[in-house]
Amino acid sequence: MMMQADVFFIVGESQLFIYDVKSNHIDSITYKGHSFIGASSQVIYDAKRNRLLSYTPDLKDLNIYDFSRQSWTLDTSVVIDTRQHHNRIINRKRDELIVFGGYGNHRYNSQLNRIKLEKSEGWTTTSLDSCIYPRYLSAMGQESDDELLIMGGYGNQSGKQEESPGNFYDLYRLDLQTGKCNKLWEFVNDREHFTFGNSMIVDTLSNSVYALTYNNDRYNTLIYLSRFDIRTKQPVQEVMSDSITYNFLDIHSYCDMFLHKETSSIYAVVLQEKEPGESKVEFYKLAFPPLSKEDILPHQTTGTTLLVLIAAGVFVFICLLGGALWLLRKKKKDTGVIATLADESEENPVKLEVKERKFSSVLLLGGFQVFDKQGCNITGDFTPTLKQLFLFLLLNSVKNEKGTTSQCLDETFWFDMSKSSASNNRNVNIRKLRLIIDKIGDISILNKNGYWYLHLGKEIICDYQEVMKLLNQVKAKNAITDKKVINEIISLASAGALLPNVSAEWIDEYKSAYYVLLTEILLSMVNHPDIQADSRLLLRISDVILLVDNIDEDAIRTKCKVLYQMGQKGLSKQCFDKFCVEYERLLNAKPDFSYDDIINSL
Repeated sequence: MMMQADVFFIVGESQLFIYDVKSNHIDSITYKGHSFIGASSQVIYDAKRNRLLSYTPDLKDLNIYDFSRQSWTLDTSVVIDTRQHHNRIINRKRDELIVFGGYGNHRYNSQLNRIKLEKSEGWTTTSLDSCIYPRYLSAMGQESDDELLIMGGYGNQSGKQEESPGNFYDLYRLDLQTGKCNKLWEFVNDREHFTFGNSMIVDTLSNSVYALTYNNDRYNTLIYLSRFDIRTKQPVQEVMSDSITYNFLDIHSYCDMFLHKETSSIYAVVLQEKEPGESKVEFYKLAFPPLSKEDILPHQTTGTTLLVLIAAGVFVFICLLGGALWLLRKKKKDTGVIATLADESEENPVKLEVKERKFSSVLLLGGFQVFDKQGCNITGDFTPTLKQLFLFLLLNSVKNEKGTTSQCLDETFWFDMSKSSASNNRNVNIRKLRLIIDKIGDISILNKNGYWYLHLGKEIICDYQEVMKLLNQVKAKNAITDKKVINEIISLASAGALLPNVSAEWIDEYKSAYYVLLTEILLSMVNHPDIQADSRLLLRISDVILLVDNIDEDAIRTKCKVLYQMGQKGLSKQCFDKFCVEYERLLNAKPDFSYDDIINSL
C-alpha cells in the first residue's frame, strides 16, 4: 500500500484508520499483532521506509508496522507508562528517532533518547537536566539538520511530582552534533498559565516558532495557535488564531499540529477521552503563515470579508470533515489512539487515570490546589496561615461532621497568645478566609453549638472528601470486588500523596489515617481472587500503594510478580532494585527478601 504525504494514520486497538485530508475520506485496516507498547508508546511514520514505528525508550527494539503484511512485529502486549506526553521527531539527516522528556511513575524527566533507524542497536540516553529541568507538555521542533528547539512545559528541578511542579516559559536550542544546550530566553508569565502541544513549527525566515497553547490549570479550556520570536530579549506570546475547545485531562488528552507544505496549511489534531475506553479525534485546518489580529483589524472597513473568511475557513473545514470526527473505541485502558501525518510525525497517549480538575474544586491529593467558580486557580490567594486554617477546618469537617471548637483552633494556631488576642486573631482570619472561599462556590464556614464547621455544597468537588467517602463505604460494606468503586478510588488516589507540601504537627494524624485506610483497603483487594485475575488492575493498585508508601513490601511483591508474568522481566527487576535503594535509604537496612524470592513464589 502506497502512503502519501497528506494522510493521517490513527491506530486503534485492532484497526489502523487512514484519513486522507484531500478526499476527506477514512479507510480502516484490521491488523495483526500489537500496535502499542503500553501507554507511553507513540507511533510515528518513517517516510524513508514507508512504515509505522511504535516505540518506547524503555524497550530496546522498535515495534514496526509493515503495510504489505498488515502486521506489527510485536505479537504480545507490553505495558509501560514511563514517558507520557514526551516530544519526538525523526531527524532525516541522521536517520534517527529522537525523544525528549515525558512523565511517568510520578516523575518528570529531561532525558534525550536517540535510536538509529537503519540498523537499530538500541537507544542511547543523554541527561539534559543540567541545562533543562525535567518536564512534560513541552513543544519540540527542528530548527536545522543539527539543531532542535525545545520550548516550555510543566515540571520542576527535582523531577519529583510531589515537589511543587509548575509551568515553564523558556526556549532552548540543542545541538545534536556537539550535544551543547543553550537557553535562548525565558519570561515570567503574569497572566493565565499555559502549556504546549507536542510539536512546534519552526519558521527561520521570520525568526518565529509556532505552537499550540492551552491553560493546563482547568478541565474546560481552549487551544490557541501562538507565535514566539526565536531571537529576542523580550519574549511574548502572540495569539495567531481563533480557539479550539479542549477538555484538558492531563494524560487522557492530547493535542499536536503539523505543517502540510504542499497546501501551506497547518493541521491541528486533538484527542480527548470521552469516557474510559472511548476517545474522540478531531482535525482542524488553518492557512500558513497565519495572520494575527493586528494584521487584520487595521483594515476592518475594507477587510471585513477577509476576517470572516479566515474565521469561517476553520469552521467550514470542520463541517467538511464530518466523517473525520469519529469515536475510536478501545477495550484496553493502556492503549492509545495515535495520529500520524505521513510525511511528518506525531503521537497520542491515552494512559492512567488522574483526577479531573473541574470548576469549584478543592484538591488535596498531590498538592493543595483550589479552583473558583470560573475554573481559575486561586491557590495563591491563600496566605500560609489562611491555608492551614482552611485545611484544619476542612479535614476536621470530613473526619467529624460537627467540626472543631474555638479552643482547639486557638491552641493549634495562636497558642502563644492571650485568650483575647487569640480570639481576635481567629475572628480576623476567619473573616479573610470567608472572602476567599466565597469565590469557590457553595462552601461556607459555619459555627454551630460552639463548633466551627466547613460546609461543602453538592457542586463543590473535594478529592480528599470523595476518596475518604469511598474508602469508608468499601470498609463498611466489605465491597472489595466492586471494580467501579475500585477504579474511582484509584483514579482519585493516583493524583498523589495527601498534601505533600504541607508540614505541620497537627496534619500528621490525618495523613497517617488516610494512608493506613487506603493501604488497608487496597491490600485487601490485591489478595482477593477476583482481583488477582486482572493484571492491569493489580499493577494500578500496587502503584497507588507505593505512591503513598514507597517501601510497602506487599505492593512491591505484587508489582514485580505481575510485571514478570506479563513478560516485562527487565522492568520487574528495575522496580525491585529501586525499591531496595529507597528501603535502605529510609531504614538503613536491606529488605529481608530478594528478587529471586518473589519470582520463585510464582
